[in-house]
Amino acid sequence: MTDYFYREIDPEKRKQMLDAETDERAKELFTIRFSNEKTKEADLGKDRYIWFLMCLDILVRQKPFFIKREAKKVLKDLGELEGSSGADEAFFKEMKNAAIRLFSTNGKNGEGRRLLGVGTVEDGVKVADQCMDAWRLVYGAPQLLKLDELEIVSEAVKQAYDTVDGQAQERLELLRSKLSGERKRR
Repeated sequence: MTDYFYREIDPEKRKQMLDAETDERAKELFTIRFSNEKTKEADLGKDRYIWFLMCLDILVRQKPFFIKREAKKVLKDLGELEGSSGADEAFFKEMKNAAIRLFSTNGKNGEGRRLLGVGTVEDGVKVADQCMDAWRLVYGAPQLLKLDELEIVSEAVKQAYDTVDGQAQERLELLRSKLSGERKRR
């Protein structure tokens, strides 16, 4: 599959590119990603990969009491999203694409309004919020759930965040050191 396919975030355009391709693995992952998980019917309005990332983010925010149960559910969901070949390069690229789409829709331009759409949010606050979202997905979820299986997802999110923010790595490391310093003091 071409790199352009994995950089494109519009599902309609990606589907058109995919129709002209013969890469069965890319087709399988695209079908899994954009299908209703209950009916298995195609639905470009439902992005299961983004939903998975959002659920991981929420888990880290809530810090659930029954971590083992949540970890089992995450592993089950991850297994379904990986498809027949598991966590391979194609899965990594698809997950990275989902993270780029997530960051581009909820990043600097997407979080422009405060509660109920009243008032605007300063750019510095948006950048900090996006960095915190990335931190929760890259470091928070694997640490909380104690799942090595999330390593491929974390690396995909980290690389995706790097593509949407030129200072991503510095911001993430600064936040990581700040948060680990706060934990040590507690």
